[in-house]
Amino acid sequence: ITNVFLSEKIDYKGNSYSVPSEYINKRVDVQIADNCLYIYCKNILIAKHSITHEKINYIEEHYKVGLKHSVKRNEIDIESFAQSNLDKLKKL
Repeated sequence: ITNVFLSEKIDYKGNSYSVPSEYINKRVDVQIADNCLYIYCKNILIAKHSITHEKINYIEEHYKVGLKHSVKRNEIDIESFAQSNLDKLKKL
């Protein structure tokens, strides 16, 4: 387990993994097991990612919540906007 102070995401082996927006800038513990990255805050699992070779790894809900806070759009627009951006990120 490694203690990590967060900005927006966890960096592991050159790739980034998202965290829920309410945990940005909070201290978390990261555990690697079974080709997965487990992120805990105060012993509560807050995110689980499969380890990939993709540069940016977002859990879709993390991305959508972040957009709702930063973009002035209604919920339907957020869904399509988020999906479009996530598709573009996967191509990086």
